[in-house]
Amino acid sequence: MASNNSDHRLLFVNHEDTNEELMFPSLIKQDRKPKFVGITQELIYTEISAHGRSIAEIKQTGRPKKDR
Repeated sequence: MASNNSDHRLLFVNHEDTNEELMFPSLIKQDRKPKFVGITQELIYTEISAHGRSIAEIKQTGRPKKDR
């Protein structure tokens, strides 16, 4: 159901990109490697879990500031 209230919005954030070298710095750098050296099933699930979407409800509670 859509809302016509200007003080109420939904914010959508896409978490689609991950970087193994940043997430798991103790693993070997992956440049020119055919496989991810040191990867475990647990790390794979962690990386999969990092992908996704978030939706936050934003509601203005005070008066808007006027532009100067």
